Parts: sequence; C-alpha cells; structure tokens
Amino acid sequence: MLGQLIGEVFGTFILILLGDGVVANVGLAPRLAAGAYNWNTITLGWAFAVIVAVYVSAGVSGAHLNPAVTIALAAKRGFPWSKVAPYILAQMVGAFLGALGVYLTYRDGLVSAGVPNVWSTGPGSVFGSAFWGGTGAAAIGGYSLTTAFVTELLGTAVLLWGILASGDNKNIGLMHNMGPFL
Repeated sequence: MLGQLIGEVFGTFILILLGDGVVANVGLAPRLAAGAYNWNTITLGWAFAVIVAVYVSAGVSGAHLNPAVTIALAAKRGFPWSKVAPYILAQMVGAFLGALGVYLTYRDGLVSAGVPNVWSTGPGSVFGSAFWGGTGAAAIGGYSLTTAFVTELLGTAVLLWGILASGDNKNIGLMHNMGPFL
C-alpha cells in the first residue's frame, strides 16, 4: 500500500503544481506581461495537468487524485474503505507539496507584481486582493455561498459521473490509454 500512497502523493502533486501553476501564471500575466492569457489558457493547462497526473499515477494507485473520487470508488466500485483515509491523507500531502511548488516558482513574480505579503490573507496578500478580489464571501463576488456550494456540488458530480462511466463495463468504454482524456 505504501507504493499506492506514494503514487497518490506524486500524482496529486503534479496535478496541483501544473494546474495551479497555470492559474498563477495567468493571474500574474496582466501585471508582468501583455494580457495574452485568459480562461482558455487555464482550461487547457488544467486539462494537461489532469492528463499528466493520471498517466503518472494510474498504474500505481489508480489515480484517484481527489478525495471525492476515492470516496465514490469506495461507495460504488468496491475500493476498500480501509484505504480511504490513507488515500485522502496522501492526496492532501500531494496537494500541499504542489501548492508549495507553485509558491516557490512564482514568489518572485508575486513580489514583482507588488504583492509582497504572500503568507497572509490581509490586504495586499495573494489570498486577499491580488487575484480575484478578496477572501471568504468577497472571493465569490455577487454569488451567494449557497450558489457557490451548488456549483461545486454539480461540478464534482459531473466529474464523478464521467470517471465512473468510463470504468463501467456496460458502457462503450474507452481504449486503454484514453482514460486520462476523460
């Protein structure tokens, strides 16, 4: 099981490093370069991050890379419940390490963009006003917390439907190496 957990750590690390890395790049681009980056860049970057993370870890751990996926596979596909907590812990460690990698990579850019206070959530911090306009309720703009919750719930449901459908023998199925492109 240690190898599986290392696979989850490494896969989740790659997912967050590449996925959040493209968000940091796009977030800093208007401040450091021309505004050539947009949501299409983020979408393609995250797609690439998922593909690479799945290819790297699928053969070792199954490439859950997300606690919702681990729980769904335990509930619907017979993944052992005894592995759920260790998998989720491994995913959290991988996510933290990936976020640390993004921070270390983009710290100079954050400081150059006039965001020296990168460790707190106060005014002028990365998490405060640097990118999307605030923290807590302010971070979601005019949306209510209920709307934000429902959005996350639906997004997670669609993710899980796609993952569970791709592994369902009753469906058409995917060629062996096409799973990450889901």
